[in-house]
Amino acid sequence: MAVNKKRTYNSTSRQQQASETRTKIVSAAEKLLLKYGFNKMTFEAIANESGSAVPTVYANFASKADLVKAVIDHARFGEKYQQALETTLKATNPCDQLRNASRIAASIYSTEAHLLSILQSADALSPELGQFAAELETHRFESQKFVIQRLADADLLRSDLDFEKARDIMWTLTSRDIFRSLVNVRKWTVEQYQDWLADTLVSSLVSPEDLSGGESPPKGSK
Repeated sequence: MAVNKKRTYNSTSRQQQASETRTKIVSAAEKLLLKYGFNKMTFEAIANESGSAVPTVYANFASKADLVKAVIDHARFGEKYQQALETTLKATNPCDQLRNASRIAASIYSTEAHLLSILQSADALSPELGQFAAELETHRFESQKFVIQRLADADLLRSDLDFEKARDIMWTLTSRDIFRSLVNVRKWTVEQYQDWLADTLVSSLVSPEDLSGGESPPKGSK
């Protein structure tokens, strides 16, 4: 039994060490990516920055594109995103879930703001990154399905909308391009964007006579 416990401990310790090493590599890659760009973000530079051996970097990531994907995932799905997602999933009122979608969008886009230019030029950087950007959009579209389904099941959708049209509207309103236009170009605050998006989602999708049925999250909450 002692041997088994020791093996379990060693295995857990190795997994933790491997996870920490991977996190250091991703952090180093993000730093170099933002400072020097994709072309100068070499595996050798990442190894030096993270204090790892070059073979260790290659063992964790097959290509520079894989590293960029890990950097983007780390930025997009951090603590703010997890909190927003948890709040959305816990909401019992479909209108509340719809409004909380603005919190998810705001948390993702504000966190990844420093990487937006990389995502926008993904096709030019690498066909693999272009595909990854397309996959992110597909994931966003699919993940919003349950919110629209809740509205439809509760008979809350506007009478002039069918399920697919409602999904298309939600997907469009929560797009990165709108965030970039309002926050990066027009200089809205993230809180202003979030409040506008919550109100616009509800007014665009929910039947007018049902607009008073949900409890909105506090203005500017993230």
